[in-house]
Formats: sequence, structure tokens, C-alpha cells
Amino acid sequence: MAEVKPLKLRVERSAIKRSLAAVDPYIEVLVRTPFLQSQEIYTYGLPIGSEDAKVGALVSVPFGNQIVEGVILSRSATASVSGEIKLIHEVISTQAVFSGEQISFSRTLADRYAADSWSFLSSAAPPYSKDGERKSLTFAQKGIVPDLDALESAAKLLPSALLRHLKSKEISRDLLILPSQADGYLLLLAVARVRALTSKVIVVLPDLKDLEACALALDSAGVSYLTVHSHQKKSERFANYLAANSLEMGLVLTLRNGVLLNLGADDSLVILNEAESHHYEQRSPTWNSRDLALLRSADHSVFFLSHSPSVELVRQVEERWLSLFTFTSKKIRSTTFLTENGDSIFPLIERGLRQGNVLISVGRAGWINGFSCKSCKNSALCACGGRLYLPDSTSKPLCKICSTRFLDWHCTWCNGVEIWSTSKGAVRKAAEFGRAFPRAKVVQSSGEDQLQEVLGDNTIVVATLGSEPLGRYAAILILDAESAYSQVDLRSQEEVRLQWFKLISQLTEGGILYLSLPAQSTVAQGVLKSDPYDLARREMEERYSAKLPPYYRTLLIEAPFEDLQSIGELVRERGIEATLIEGSQKKSSKLLIKFAVSEGQDCAALISSVQRIRASKKQNYLGLKFDSYSIT
Repeated sequence: MAEVKPLKLRVERSAIKRSLAAVDPYIEVLVRTPFLQSQEIYTYGLPIGSEDAKVGALVSVPFGNQIVEGVILSRSATASVSGEIKLIHEVISTQAVFSGEQISFSRTLADRYAADSWSFLSSAAPPYSKDGERKSLTFAQKGIVPDLDALESAAKLLPSALLRHLKSKEISRDLLILPSQADGYLLLLAVARVRALTSKVIVVLPDLKDLEACALALDSAGVSYLTVHSHQKKSERFANYLAANSLEMGLVLTLRNGVLLNLGADDSLVILNEAESHHYEQRSPTWNSRDLALLRSADHSVFFLSHSPSVELVRQVEERWLSLFTFTSKKIRSTTFLTENGDSIFPLIERGLRQGNVLISVGRAGWINGFSCKSCKNSALCACGGRLYLPDSTSKPLCKICSTRFLDWHCTWCNGVEIWSTSKGAVRKAAEFGRAFPRAKVVQSSGEDQLQEVLGDNTIVVATLGSEPLGRYAAILILDAESAYSQVDLRSQEEVRLQWFKLISQLTEGGILYLSLPAQSTVAQGVLKSDPYDLARREMEERYSAKLPPYYRTLLIEAPFEDLQSIGELVRERGIEATLIEGSQKKSSKLLIKFAVSEGQDCAALISSVQRIRASKKQNYLGLKFDSYSIT
């Protein structure tokens, strides 16, 4: 017989009734709602003990059956709504995490990108850290040391007309084309340091390599600054974010998300190479530093510094919204282009090694990225249609698509077993140059194995485009230029131009430049004249008839094929172009929508209504990519 356990009385705890605070107990809260809806702001009450809650502080509030995050927009003595008003759950932060300017801007962006305001507030601020909040108070007491040498240093680098312009307190909107054979970081920091004498300057950089280069230059000059980026520890990043938000004067170095930091009336944004892919947010809703900076330029000074600008900035210059400033560029005395007989590049490398380091820029990483049969020259392909490649010198051929390994490869046409390399990667080319120049040190930089800088002289650096180490080079040879510039994608030519002109800026005075393009080609002539603006303007003009940026915006929607069919019909009824770019019935297909810049608000409103209808039906949200870097 089972043992009878003693009975236990059930204890019911009654909820403790909380009372409203005595002063300004009613608050408007921008709520991080768990689903898209038209209303984001709700009224709540502050309980006793929360009297010190600040506007802009984070709070947790009851929303339906959940506790969600919110930010206080305002406090008042009377409620703006009738009926029962819920009390907040708790005050999370003792300080204001967001300014009124940031919140207002996030709501503007929500309308532009068919999203909610919190999609942008969460990008602006790192995750909350209690320890970080305490650390920020220490910084607020210490502050940033004034930069006493800013004007003297800038006068050595910047023309007097530009220096006078930078010292003006009027709102400025400028595009500055960085000159060839000059240190772009020093010019960038000269501009930023002058502006930071009287206000806050947020310097938005493409990636961590650029940020560390700027930080090193500022450290060498003894200049005080702040950094905010995702590679910092959680508490450090949050502390620096709060300090940067409240800073009234000084420099802030940051990456893409820094374009959403708080800006005061006289503060400035300085953005380096806005055409780089790192300036584009990859997660939905997609946005980029350039477009957000242009939106803010109506009320704040914005300076774009670029080795080669995007077509969007060129259009803004042509329409007189941005002012163009170009530095005087030094002509490259020794420039060589591809000739019909394909002259050897080895003499150029040898000449460069006598003067210093040599940089060889190649198109692809890896060992052999494609090969064919040596006998019949037919391409080596897998049964799935994928191209075969060799990741290193000892590996067997692999398929690019299905990763099938061919242990005993032979040509399917002639049964030959010898291969003919058609696409050599950086590793293979580094090995070949090492054999050709046995006395020189040969290193390679690509992908995840990137070098930050090159130490010593007489080194050959083989690097993929965009992975080149910082430093000065006596010779720069850009190989695979024709295939790189002929890629068919929305931003491919823009990105390649930018990387080439960045490379040229690392060439020493009197150095050697080789570009594997025919001398008569338009881009080769643009490089010869050091005129990236004209090349970008030409591309801009060609884009008009194709309905591409900067005249049109794009929206890429990812969803099930059946859903995209109905959305496409809905969009076309309003006279907007929509194309299914993947016609097969897959679980997830893509719909490409092109719309004129003037139609942006209407298109976003339409997609927002579709998202809300899907939310009410408990369907998955559409994956939205506005103005994405690539549409392929």
C-alpha cells in the first residue's frame, strides 16, 4: 500500500498594489512591440520609487502577456489617454540611452524602410550594460582633452580655402575627393580635428582596419578621442556609446552604426569611402551609412571623403546639394598598361624591389580556382554543373557547388589527366613569384588571413582586392583588372574603382603603377588622369535608362514563391516595376522592385501594410532589402 503523504495548504499571494509617483507620473513610451503595427507609442504610469526616471531612459513595460522593452519619450502630470493605465515593470537605465533627436530620426527611418523604429534604435545603441553605465559616469567627469595642435597640423595638409571653410559654423555638405599618392587617413583626420575644435565630430569608417589606422595616427599626434565599435567588450562598448552620445566637443571613431549616434545642432559627420560594402547593413531592414548621412545633412554638417565616390554622391553634387572639393593630385610618372603582346611584368617587379616593397593585387584567393584539360582545353566541371577547383597544392579537385571531391579526376571528353590552370588564386601566384624572385620575401594577404601591415623592405605582397596591407609601396601591379571590372552586379564597377584608387594612394612618390587594362580604355584613362569623379559620373549617366540607382531605388523581397506572385501583382497595379528574379517554385524566392526615388514613401507604406496584414494572420514577415549592395 502506498504511503499517504501529509496534505499541504496552498498559499495564494495577492499582488502588491503599487501607487503612482507624486511628480509627473505619466509617461509616453516608445514600445518595442513584438510585431509590426501602426501604433508604437503608449501611455504608462511611473510607480513610487521611479521618480528619477529620465526621458530617453530604458524601461520594461507590460504589453499583452509579455514584458517588453521601451524608451521614455516624455513625462507629464496628466495622462494623455482615458481609461486604465498600466504601470511600468521597472526602470532599466539610470541615464538617457537615446536622445530625442535619435528617436525622431529612427521614426523617420521606419517610414522609409517599412520597418519599426526599434529596428534602428537597436542598431544605434549596443546591448545595455549596467557596468558600462557606471563606467560612462567616470568618463563624463574626465572628458576629452582639447586638441591644441589641430589648426597647426591641418594647415600643413589642407589648402587655406578648405581650412577657412572648415572653421565656418554654417552647415556644410561636402564631397572631398582624396588625392593619389597621399595618406588619406591624415587628410581625413585633419578635417575632423578642425571641426572637433568647437563641436562633436563622428568619424564613420568602413572597417576595423581603417579605425585602427586612424587611432594609431591620433595616438602618434597625442590627440584624445573615443571609439565605439562591435569588437569591444560589452561594458566598454556601452560605456563609450553613452559617452559619445553626450559628448559636446571632440572626436569619435566608429564604424557603420555610428551614423545613428546623437548629433547636436553644430555637430558633424565625417564618412570615409562610403561606397565600400562595409558601409551597408546586411540584415533586414537594410540601410547604408551614405543614405542615412544624406538624410541627416539637412540639419547637420556632413563631409564625405572618398578615393572614388558612389554614383549617388555624384548625383548630389550635380544637383548642388553637395559641394565638390578636389585636392591637387601628383601625376604618376611611371604608369604601364596591358599591351597586345602581353609584356612581362617581372622587370617592373624587379625595379620596384630595388626601391622598396612591391604590391601585387590579384582577383581571387586560393590556389587554383578553375582549370581545364591540358589536352583538349575543355573546362573541368562536376555533374551538377559546378566548376572544379584546387584549394591548395596537395588537394584533389573539388566542386564549387556541391563540394564533391574527385580522387581520380580525368577529362570526360578525352580522358586526359593533366590540368591547365585557367584561374590562379593569390596563394598560387605567391608561390610562382617566390620562385621567380628567390631573394625577396613573398607574403600573401586575402580573406580571413589578412595582413595589417608589411614590416621591412624588399617584400612582395600578393593580395586580393580589398585585402591589401597598409603601407607605402614602390611598385603596385593590379592584375586581373579586366575580369574584375567586367563583373555584372549593381556595385561591382564602383567597388573596383574605389579599391584601385585606394591602392594608388599607397604608391610612393616616383613609384611604378601597372594596370592590366588596355591604355585606350575609359577606366585606364581615368586612372591615368587621377579622375575618379569623372568615371563615376559616366557610370551614373549610363544607369538612367536601365532604371538603376541613383535615379531609382531597389527593394529585394524574399518570401515563398506563391506569396511573391500576389505581392508582385499588387505592386504592378500601382505602376511600379516588379520582377521575379527566381522563377522556379522554391521555398524562398526573390522579387525585385524598382521605383523612382520620388515614389519611395508610397512604396514603403504599401509594403508596411502588407507586413501588418501578414502579422495579423500570423504569417512570417517578408525579408526586405532596401537599396542593398548586391541584387544577385
